[in-house]
Amino acid sequence: MAAMRWSDMDALGHVHNGRFLEYFEAARADLVNELVDIGRPDGLGLLVARHEVDYLVPLVYRRAPIAVDLWVERIGRTSFTVGYEVVEDDRSVIYGRALTVIVAVGLPSGRAEPLPDFVREALNGYLREPTDAEPAGPGS
Repeated sequence: MAAMRWSDMDALGHVHNGRFLEYFEAARADLVNELVDIGRPDGLGLLVARHEVDYLVPLVYRRAPIAVDLWVERIGRTSFTVGYEVVEDDRSVIYGRALTVIVAVGLPSGRAEPLPDFVREALNGYLREPTDAEPAGPGS
């Protein structure tokens, strides 16, 4: 769940598109914190390499938090892709859908490094296969 703030609204009375990235970030932070809790290899970091967002329905400010569903779309050698949807609790409305590519990098080199096995195993618990009724993500 992501808390909405009065300042999230734009001049047209709906949530500004940039705020969606903050909602996605809050959900992603929970996942990354879980990965850090299970172990953190020295000299390795996780960096956002790319965001892709589809804004489907205007989201109007309200005091109640908004649901953000998160899953892992793909696990590669040095990166993984996270998918999200900003939705009503009952999934009756999907306001936005996004993908974020996250790359494991060596610190301080900044070069891509293979994902450690324990990270891959943890990410597998979030892996979701797309169904025919549900597109995999933006642009699908």
